This record gives sequence, structure tokens and C-alpha cells, in this order.
Amino acid sequence: MTRKKYIKVLMSLGAQRNEANRMAEYKRLQHGSYTDIRTDGWPSLHLFGLRCAVIAQMFVDKVTDAVMRCSTSMVDLGREIDTLSGIIEEATEGIEQNEEFDL
Repeated sequence: MTRKKYIKVLMSLGAQRNEANRMAEYKRLQHGSYTDIRTDGWPSLHLFGLRCAVIAQMFVDKVTDAVMRCSTSMVDLGREIDTLSGIIEEATEGIEQNEEFDL
């Protein structure tokens, strides 16, 4: 079945065009081809399953993206803390070597 025909079938079952495009992309990525969901007599159940799968995939993508951004920020924060501690360490070594100051 072609992508265009698959999208038309989904739209005939009540899916909006954008939603049908997302479902078709999900189906292609998961299975590599499109199959007619009307053949077994439960097209609305297949449509519901596709909707759930697309929403779950979008959720996973958003969470993964957020975790990656957070982990990158944490790595950057760790580097900044290491840099700051190095600067503080250098400054305190200079003060400790100078006996004029009592700390």
C-alpha cells in the first residue's frame, strides 16, 4: 500500500491530515511498510492503537530530549565548578605562601 493511500484510509476513519501523517511516519519507521488496517474488521481499534503509539513515541522523544539537555547542563556545571575550585585553590596557595596575612 502506498503512503498516500494509507493516509487516505486513516483520514477516512476520522484521523486529521497531520495526525494521519504522523501515524504513517510512525508505521514506516516501525514496520517499513504500510498495511491496510481495514482488512481484519477492526479498523477503529487499529486507529486507536496507532494514536496511542504515536503519543507514546512523542512522549519518549520529549523526555529523552529533556534528559539529554539536563545532562549536558550538569556536565557544563561540573566543569564550571571544577574551574572555580581551581581558581580558588590557586588564590589560597598565594595567600598561604605570603606570611603577612593570617587566615
